[in-house]
Amino acid sequence: MDFPTPFRGADKAWRQHRKLLRPALSFDTIKGQYTGLILTSAHRYLRLLSSKPDHFLLNLKRSVGQTVLELTYGAYDDGQGTDYIVKQDELLECTKRIGAGYLVDIFPLLKYVPAWFPGAKFQREASQWKEELYSLRALMREGVEKRMAASEGLACYVANELQKLEDQKGVTDGEVEAIHDSGFSFYQGAAPSEARHDPSR
Repeated sequence: MDFPTPFRGADKAWRQHRKLLRPALSFDTIKGQYTGLILTSAHRYLRLLSSKPDHFLLNLKRSVGQTVLELTYGAYDDGQGTDYIVKQDELLECTKRIGAGYLVDIFPLLKYVPAWFPGAKFQREASQWKEELYSLRALMREGVEKRMAASEGLACYVANELQKLEDQKGVTDGEVEAIHDSGFSFYQGAAPSEARHDPSR
């Protein structure tokens, strides 16, 4: 697993991700391209706050998650009942279990033990986490590409950068992957945890 930007170290791909994200998420870009999105999100949160003030923190986390998703992918669900924030929280719960610590952290040689071996639960959970991570990334990618093809969704980081590539010649698969990888990494790093409940429902 090498696509999340923080896991790459300062290699060539990491520098490419940084080169994409830095101008796209600068103050001037956010102000110029996403002011409307942020204002809409703020109004949405204020409406929730006025209707359900006891859940202000949960509402805030949910609102921030929605805003980050809209800024990155142009939507916070796929329009067919799949909530990206719920999927993200499910992945984070799996991450927490893995991060809680196993004997493999004390005895690194255990990482070579097969998953079926008694006591090798960490192998199975790590495999599950990796599968869910790739599945979520594919889901987000498929969603933004469908919205772009249908000219739907909000202007967002991934769509904007992909559109720039389409206007160029000689685009490589590596450039496309860098946009998707950096976008997913940004969302993973910026979205709050425990924001799965949709208080508007």
